[in-house]
Parts: sequence; C-alpha cells; structure tokens
Amino acid sequence: MATKPEASHVYVLHRRPYGERGALLDLLSSDGRVTAVLRRTAASPFQLHWMELVGRSELKSVRRCEALGPAALPQGMALYAGLYVNELTLRLLPQGLACASLWPVYSQTVSLLLLATGSFEAGLRRYELALLSLLGDADIFAYGAEGGAPIVADKHYRLDPGHGFVAAVHGITGEALLAMGRGDFSSATVLAQARPIFRQLIDHALAGRILRSRELYRQAQAVRV
Repeated sequence: MATKPEASHVYVLHRRPYGERGALLDLLSSDGRVTAVLRRTAASPFQLHWMELVGRSELKSVRRCEALGPAALPQGMALYAGLYVNELTLRLLPQGLACASLWPVYSQTVSLLLLATGSFEAGLRRYELALLSLLGDADIFAYGAEGGAPIVADKHYRLDPGHGFVAAVHGITGEALLAMGRGDFSSATVLAQARPIFRQLIDHALAGRILRSRELYRQAQAVRV
C-alpha cells in the first residue's frame, strides 16, 4: 500500500549532498523536525517551501517541492545569526516533537534576519526562549528553583543551571527575569542581562555539544573590529 503523502510548509535547516544529484535535508515544519531526501531540484535555507513528503521511516522522500518566494540569504552578521538559529534547532529539537508554538517564532526570526538593518539580538533571545520553553523550561522565568515559589519583581536571583533561579543577595532582579519570560527585551538593560543568562541555559541544554556557528560568529565579529 502506498504511503499517503504529507504536505506542509517547511524551512530547510541544513542541506548536504546525497548521491550524485540529490540532497539530504533537515527540515522544520509546525509538525516538527524531519529529515528528507530531495532529488534533482534545489531547496535553500531561510526560504519558505511547500513540500510533499512520502515514506514510512524517519527518512522521508520529497515528492514535490515548491519555493514560496525568491531565494535570499541574510546579509553580514545576520547570516551568522541565522546559521546559529538553524544549528541550535538541529542540536536541541528532537525529531517527532510537535512544535506549533516554535514555528511562527522561527518564521518571524528568519524574516527579521533577512530584513536586518540594525540589532537583531532581541529576536535571537525570543527564539531561544521559544525553543527552551518547548523543551520544558517554560516556567523557569516565572518560578524559582527553591520550592517553586513565584519570582518576585523586587528580589534578586542567580541562575543555577539545570535547576533554575535561586534567591541571592546580589544578582539579576526578578523584574528583569519576568520581562525575559514575557519575551520583552525592549529595555537595553534587560537585553544586556539576558545574553549571559541565555548562554548558560543554552549551554546546559547542549550538554557539552559544540555549536560551530558560534565560532564563525566570533570570527566574523573579530574581523569587523
């Protein structure tokens, strides 16, 4: 019995050669992450596609592929940020995990990077927040690690990776943590404080795995200085 095709809108997270003319694609859709073989035609990262996938195993085949709009790449430092977003998604998002909540944030982040004319750091933090929330850390900015008490705006906290935020004499304010949990990085102070916190949370989730895109980003920044 033929397998019923699955049709969906997808983004290409990663592409590598497969056979003489094909490509092995890591794809992201609202249904989750999937790996598929594409033959003869091309599909580019950061470009929305409509694909029809067939196959009974985890490795699918692309039966139809249509690019929705012209191919484009983020420019300058935004390109390295896009590579980071894609690699982070590949490293942390398990195959088969539905990600309807992550999908629109990913799409918004790609659009932001393609049109980037200024800082895109707040967009990166929002994407990291959405990904961490999908993986089970949704309440980390709302409830402390000690007994699950709510984060209090006028208290101070420090991050204990793997557990959450614990009360401290000095540290980041609860008000800033609550803003981060809402994805509100409109304050320059909150945005600056968010960078090391999200770095620690991402590093803990990676469990020692290295992101090559981080090194590329650092090298590109060094060249600009």
